Amino acid sequence: MPFPGGTTLALKEWSAVIQALLEGRPTLLLRKGGIAEKGFEVPREPFWLYPTWSHQQEQGLREEAKPFLHPNPGPGVVRLHGWARVVGQWRVGEPSLLQKLEPWHLLKPETVQKRFQYRYPGLTVLALEAFRLPIAKEIGVNPAWEGCHSWLHLDNALELSAGKSCLDFAECDGMMRGVEGILGKSVA
Repeated sequence: MPFPGGTTLALKEWSAVIQALLEGRPTLLLRKGGIAEKGFEVPREPFWLYPTWSHQQEQGLREEAKPFLHPNPGPGVVRLHGWARVVGQWRVGEPSLLQKLEPWHLLKPETVQKRFQYRYPGLTVLALEAFRLPIAKEIGVNPAWEGCHSWLHLDNALELSAGKSCLDFAECDGMMRGVEGILGKSVA
């Protein structure tokens, strides 16, 4: 599904989670917002998947996430392998509900609990459709992008027309039905 034009908007996420999305694994994101943010806002428009290695802790990922771990390509450069759009969004205020979502995310229970309790109870759960680029876009890292925040704006808009959906629609439909059975209808 090509989107006309480009965007500067990018979501910072652990590289292993992005890799799982781009390899077609139906994966939920469990988000709170960075230290510098008051919450986690979700855009309506598509965005780049910006891989990060800071705060990514191998011990915070479940065993099935290990194949998605890749080394940091080095300082000063980042490779954008894809972009995404939100297909489901929920606000979760009850930690027992998050335990039921384990089949669809890559985080260990203690990592989920830590995120849930950080600053105030609750998490935003996102289901994404990811689009993998045939050739990654390599860009220089702007020092303004460093730090603990969820969203950033790239220096230049990058075209979103390239990319193939990574979703197996039957698997995604099964995940969405399962999640909606636990959390109710998506607000996205």
